[in-house]
Amino acid sequence: MPQGYGLADESVSPDAQEPARISDVSIINDRTMLYVSFRLVGGFPDQVMGALQSGIPLTFTYELELETPGILMDSTVVSMTISRKIRYDALKGEYMVRYGLHSHRIFMVNNRDEACRLISVVDREPLIKLSRLSSSETYRLKVRARVEKEKSSIAFTSMLNIFSSWGFTTEWHEVKFNY
Repeated sequence: MPQGYGLADESVSPDAQEPARISDVSIINDRTMLYVSFRLVGGFPDQVMGALQSGIPLTFTYELELETPGILMDSTVVSMTISRKIRYDALKGEYMVRYGLHSHRIFMVNNRDEACRLISVVDREPLIKLSRLSSSETYRLKVRARVEKEKSSIAFTSMLNIFSSWGFTTEWHEVKFNY
């Protein structure tokens, strides 16, 4: 496998009106690890941007599955999720972006485009150790994104959520490659 398969474009437009989708998937390896890079395009439609600007915390979850295609059934080699949370503080005029569910990796930015880029671009995320892959095998990497409002602890908000559909899930984006 080449060391750089594809290239993730880091340009992100938060006002994109196109349907949300995963784009620019690249698979990269070093001597010991397989990494993946990709970006979410159209991940900030008016509904999402409006919720964010009003101070509602949002969670962007990226689901990844690495499979070996079979004749009757596919075999999952690794399945993982990447989580990113974003919150806007209107009083300070800044966005807080947190990588991972319990991560201490937090970015504070004043620029909306930069905050959207931090959420939408995944760069060189470790996927699997090369020692777990079989040479000459065909693999399929599937990636999709899900956006949801963060669960609130305020009473009765779960009742309100029953009556309003919110968020989105993209279609699976698939890339096949040989190792």
